[in-house]
Amino acid sequence: VKTIYLPATGNGYNQNGSGSGNSRGSDGYYWSAETRSGHRHFGINFSSEHAILNTYRKDYRMAVRPFRNL
Repeated sequence: VKTIYLPATGNGYNQNGSGSGNSRGSDGYYWSAETRSGHRHFGINFSSEHAILNTYRKDYRMAVRPFRNL
């Protein structure tokens, strides 16, 4: 069993790391290292109540910390 710790980063960041960080401290949003063609890409969203693997538009502006093979 592997354990990883991902902080609740929120979303809404700009390429230089600035930005609002919507839901920071309560929700975590991360991109997957798996790629997908088109305008949507794989990512994960989690909080104390849920964990969702889904596809998201790139303009959702999640933290960049790709992960694979967990």
